[in-house]
Amino acid sequence: MTGCPRPAQVAATTKVDPSTTLEAYRELERAGLAEVRQGAGTFVTRPLAEPGSGPEWPLRTALDEWLHQARAEGLGGEEVQALFRASFEAAHPSGPES
Repeated sequence: MTGCPRPAQVAATTKVDPSTTLEAYRELERAGLAEVRQGAGTFVTRPLAEPGSGPEWPLRTALDEWLHQARAEGLGGEEVQALFRASFEAAHPSGPES
C-alpha cells in the first residue's frame, strides 16, 4: 500500500483549508480508497479504477501501441516526447483543462 502525506502537509502545500483536506481524506476512506492506521498514517488501499475496467483503458491501449510503433520506426525518447508535446499542445491550446 502507498502512504499518503499527512492532511496538514497537503493543506500547507496546496493552500487548501485544512478542514477541506481532512474531509477529502475522510471521503477517500468512506469510498474504500484509503485506510487510516492510528499512529502510522493514511494509506491508499486500491486504485480508483482497476486497469482495463475504466473508459480510459482503450486510450491507454492505443497509446501503448503508438509508443511501440514509434520505437519500431526508430524514434528515441526525446523525439517521442517532443512529438507528443506538439500533438498535446495542438489539441489543448490553453492547457490540460481545455
